[in-house]
Amino acid sequence: MLIRNFNSNSAIDVVEEFKVMGMCNIINTSQSDITISFNAPLINGSSQSTTTSSSSTEVVPAGKSTLITYDSSTTPISVRRVEPDLDDFSASAINRGTLANSRTTATSSNTADAIISRDAEGDYSAGQANLTSVNVSYSGGPSATRPITISSSNTQGGTGFTEFIQLTSTVSGTSNPNKYLRMNNVGSLEIINSAYSATLLQLTNDGDLSATGKILAGSTSGNSFAPVKSILTSTNAQAFSMDNLNLRFNNGTFEVSPVSGSFGAMAEMAKLQYGKAPEHDTLSPTTINAGVWYSLSNGLTTVGNQASGVIHDYNNNLTYRVTCIVRAVSPNWNAFLIIEKLS
Repeated sequence: MLIRNFNSNSAIDVVEEFKVMGMCNIINTSQSDITISFNAPLINGSSQSTTTSSSSTEVVPAGKSTLITYDSSTTPISVRRVEPDLDDFSASAINRGTLANSRTTATSSNTADAIISRDAEGDYSAGQANLTSVNVSYSGGPSATRPITISSSNTQGGTGFTEFIQLTSTVSGTSNPNKYLRMNNVGSLEIINSAYSATLLQLTNDGDLSATGKILAGSTSGNSFAPVKSILTSTNAQAFSMDNLNLRFNNGTFEVSPVSGSFGAMAEMAKLQYGKAPEHDTLSPTTINAGVWYSLSNGLTTVGNQASGVIHDYNNNLTYRVTCIVRAVSPNWNAFLIIEKLS
């Protein structure tokens, strides 16, 4: 009996040609399937205990063997590596001619629109894939590996930077359609703006979070961030608002009014004036109406005077801390106004 062992993983098509008269055990120890081409009648062939009738070819899966009886005294047997069909990858590894892929989803049922590359050893890899959807379902124990691992280096950010996701809106006319996720060269996670010119958000390995813009919270319940707005007023009686709350500094008086409609309000204010003891002003519970201004604190007639306190909208269960700091007095009154939403 002739025994032939094939373990080539090269990219060449023909692994070997040989002649045999009688029985031959062909063992495939490579990581790819091989196909045996017969140019004469096959007397008997089997692979994985499956008997194959006389035919022109027989496939021997990776790691399996087949026993054939064949007369090739005049015409050789050709043993070729089985090449995958790039339209139907259904295996589970990107290696040795196999690639998990999908046309519409990352499953094994279809083929994705992908750029496939093949190296000198015959390995296939996906350099880029355009998928309409990706569904990852993973179940593993506490010590199992992650369902998705992305590895890269020295990408668009420069040496040591690792970009791993680009998000792009394809909606026509979208402003700032791009966002980029990356790890910088000291291991901080970053979100980059559409023009790839500024870091919008950064989370360091120590847990420090920084943002170039405002951090706003829609709700203050159980939240460490309170929505805050402030303004340096440039004119007397310039209105400044948050939600339905309107504030202004008008000729030395700190005032409040609804933006629209009305609500029940009450306030307690502390007033600080240079050279005087602290004073206390109160807005007793009352319904306040848009277009009418109500005094929170008056007598703020010296630069540096300030009033600060809490106003409660008891109809809508909203509470705000409000502050007024005088910056200039007559004839060009203006102040620094601050609103903080507490609940």
